[in-house]
Amino acid sequence: MRSRWPMAVAATMLLAAFGACGSEEPEAVQTTDTVEPVLEFSTMYLQPAFVLLRERTGEYADGMGALAGLDAELAAHGVAPAGPPFIHYLGKGDDGRARFQVGVCVSSDVSPWDDLSAQNLSERLVAYLETSGPWSDSRAWEHEELADWAEKAGFEVTGTACDYFLNWGTEGLPESLMAEVTLPIAVPEEPEE
Repeated sequence: MRSRWPMAVAATMLLAAFGACGSEEPEAVQTTDTVEPVLEFSTMYLQPAFVLLRERTGEYADGMGALAGLDAELAAHGVAPAGPPFIHYLGKGDDGRARFQVGVCVSSDVSPWDDLSAQNLSERLVAYLETSGPWSDSRAWEHEELADWAEKAGFEVTGTACDYFLNWGTEGLPESLMAEVTLPIAVPEEPEE
């Protein structure tokens, strides 16, 4: 479903250079109590894909249950996923509840059923972050961090976050859940002179 083509991003290199040229003050010694997770941001292109989607509302963490339900439906219909399942966060409604889509990449000859819809996704550039651990409401901060990084690196954010669950269906979940948090971006056009 996806292919990674690393991008050389001058803005990212510039930010790294500024970080390397910091002040001459000695670095603070951190203990395990003060160490914060190190987030490694990058960019990649996602290949075109055909997906089945279902829209839901609820809490951020409700997406996991909705995804499990979709997974069971796919199995009951004999449909094999062609990539990792995902949750696409659409924002919050007027009532403050999260709006999201659960989905999975499938073969293009699969027809949707019930309240599922189908969509062709074109190739797209995304900022991404690989992460692991339990999935809950407390993980929403990663979307904000990714958006901040993308904007500081000179990209234009063109949509909302989507989390791909790379080891979905394996034992030991949700504590060992591995995910790729993605955010659609674009390189701003240079103004014509």
